[in-house]
Amino acid sequence: MEKLKILERGFIGLLLVAALASPAMGADTCNGFIHIEYVSHVGDVVRVKIDLGTGSITGGTKLTVTSFQLDLDCNANFALNPPCTDGGAAIAYQGDATITTTCPVAWSTGHPVGTSPNEVVFTATPLLDILANSSTPPGACEVEFDVKVVGPDIDGDGVIEQVVGYDIAKCDNGVLVSGGFQTADLPPLSTTTTSSTSTTTSTTSSTTSTTTSTTTSTTTTTIAPTTTDPIVPAGTAPEAARMFVNAWRNNDPAAAAAIAAPDAVQAVFAAGKPGRVEDRGCNTPPVKGPVLCVYRTAAGELQVRVQPRADGWFVDQAIVSPA
Repeated sequence: MEKLKILERGFIGLLLVAALASPAMGADTCNGFIHIEYVSHVGDVVRVKIDLGTGSITGGTKLTVTSFQLDLDCNANFALNPPCTDGGAAIAYQGDATITTTCPVAWSTGHPVGTSPNEVVFTATPLLDILANSSTPPGACEVEFDVKVVGPDIDGDGVIEQVVGYDIAKCDNGVLVSGGFQTADLPPLSTTTTSSTSTTTSTTSSTTSTTTSTTTSTTTTTIAPTTTDPIVPAGTAPEAARMFVNAWRNNDPAAAAAIAAPDAVQAVFAAGKPGRVEDRGCNTPPVKGPVLCVYRTAAGELQVRVQPRADGWFVDQAIVSPA
């Protein structure tokens, strides 16, 4: 029963992020959507559902999917991009015998039952065609399979991250789908929670001046405080945007302030909780130009502007347009 309760908490913490491909080849685009959901659990065995879909396809009509991939467990101390940094032997794939699908194709992985390799690649036979604007969920069709929680979280955030994305997919306008992926959180087999309380004490000193027949001249010297830059830039613009949005999702203003300007942090936390988050992608500006990333959230559409500086990328502006 305790394991069941732990697993249920994992559904509450589910992060849904579906990213679009960046525009390529002039005006032609190839936007692929993919969506992961945990639909059932028995003991430590979790039923995973993947919805496969598309957005708009400029200059074409369909996306042809050869394969998609699942990273079983990821270390969130590193970028959650496919393929992610292995999060240890935490999640075990339960074999192709557990696969079911509503797609008009068969799926196979050749992956053994177990935790290795960390990447499970699902290949379609024959290839799967998905018409444009088949938004997820539900998308054009779905694939279900089982995984099992067999180990602990190793990155300290209390959950085990998974990443799913298209592996090989191409639109009929000749543009490859790229960057379309989603992350989700599973609870570990055993969870250790550490609470940290930070207390700040402020002391106010009051000085009383008494005037007598003796005149006292007092000189006061004011020393300007040292300003420390709290921002630790990311290596890439999409990574900076992702860190910022994850901090909002986790209700962690301090983490947001470590990658974004104060006005940007204020903008998102004032908008309320983001709920489900869909990554709509980032544009590709000239070299060293600002990058705009767009997200769809329960609080509204979020536009994040990421700026370059000498030591990396940071978020300097965030606008939430109410849903």
